[in-house]
Amino acid sequence: MRLYRTPGGRWFGTQSGAGNACVDEAQPRSAWTEIDVPTDKPGLLDWLHLNCGPAVVEAFRAERELDRLREREAVARTTPAQPAPTPAPCRPSLTDVEAFIQSADAYQLRSLFENVVLRGRELVGEARP
Repeated sequence: MRLYRTPGGRWFGTQSGAGNACVDEAQPRSAWTEIDVPTDKPGLLDWLHLNCGPAVVEAFRAERELDRLREREAVARTTPAQPAPTPAPCRPSLTDVEAFIQSADAYQLRSLFENVVLRGRELVGEARP
């Protein structure tokens, strides 16, 4: 079986895939290396042990540990976000209320009217002895 490896260490099953990856790695399109990998089980195992042996496993472990350290450092650097200050309540002016009434649809007008009537009843009830 033929595999193609880029100078950056990426593996591909086709020459065109390896050529495109070489361009991505800022290398000439033909910078890939063709590697003949045995397909029989004993030959493949020997090839894997020779080319991807313990050193590769250790490199992956070291890379994983480095990623964990970077994550811990990133978490340590971040500080909890301060809550945004609560804005002071604003009271609409009479002009704002009138403008809203003029642009309100039927549902909004009905709701406004009900609230005005209820508030009026409250005020009248407070005025009675």
